[in-house]
Amino acid sequence: MKNNQNILFLLLIPLAIANPCFSQTPVQDDKANAITVRGIIMEKDSNQSLAYVSIGIPGKSLGTVSDSMGHFTMIIQKENLTDTLLISLVGYESRYVSIRDLVAGNKIIIELIKKYYELQEVVIGNVQGLVSEVAGRKSDGKALQFSFIDKNAKANCLGSEIGVKIKPGKTPALLQDFNWNLSGNNLESIKFRVNVYSLKNNLPDTLLSNDEIYVIVTNAKTGWNKIDLTPYHITVNADFVISLEWVENSVNEKETPKVFLPGGISLSNTSYFRLKSQDKWKKGSVSISFYVTLLH
Repeated sequence: MKNNQNILFLLLIPLAIANPCFSQTPVQDDKANAITVRGIIMEKDSNQSLAYVSIGIPGKSLGTVSDSMGHFTMIIQKENLTDTLLISLVGYESRYVSIRDLVAGNKIIIELIKKYYELQEVVIGNVQGLVSEVAGRKSDGKALQFSFIDKNAKANCLGSEIGVKIKPGKTPALLQDFNWNLSGNNLESIKFRVNVYSLKNNLPDTLLSNDEIYVIVTNAKTGWNKIDLTPYHITVNADFVISLEWVENSVNEKETPKVFLPGGISLSNTSYFRLKSQDKWKKGSVSISFYVTLLH
């Protein structure tokens, strides 16, 4: 048994996914050089605040998500003053903003322009006559557990994201539902965004839905969760990635936050994660307990 545990540990080292919210090389913030950046994200034409907008430095583990009122706060180091933030939300044109411009004001309003476009239609025939297929990991075995919480920043995982590659047996296919398992959870409430991506160079690429899809887990629930995807009419014609992105939570301050996903090592499956909004995707040969039902 001891030898098996050692082999498992060695397999996990190159994956760097034992805790997706952990920085691979933990960095201590230099408080003397720390700068607080604040802003508000709003829709340009209506002046309506925009919730859960992804904000971050492209390719770096420095990002966040705006709150339900469009406000965001980031702590950066002076060395990042020359960097640029990428600000994006489904249904709006992405925007780049200089961090120097944000630092120049105490709080800056950033406007996003609504984007009008249509996804390419994929015809799959009469829904009533379709055959269902389940793809992904249905097991809730806890051979491995992956944490969604950053031990160094407590529950500050806003923008962190975990996904899995799904390989449909037949395409085109319609996504009927998405199921995921939490093997541990002590948070009063967690809000996730469900994202569905096409693949490019074996990494998540373009979102396949024009809609924001949110799910909320309350009362420290563990076990299986399910969301009906049929109202969103998401069709796929190749392998794709489905993910959970952390956008909001409520924490009991008396406890150390814990959220775990069960999984296992798998050479035939691929999981993806990134630490913050706009961060680089990383991947590993592990199987997270996510599965979908497809119709074709």
